[in-house]
Amino acid sequence: MAELECPMCGYLMDEEEEYCPECGEAMPRGAEIKTL
Repeated sequence: MAELECPMCGYLMDEEEEYCPECGEAMPRGAEIKTL
């Protein structure tokens, strides 16, 4: 299972999550990931 880093707070979470459990930010998908 891959992890994603939240673009807002850097929290590592499961890639299946829709929202960051740490700050509540909606997770980007696809090419949006890791962009600033």
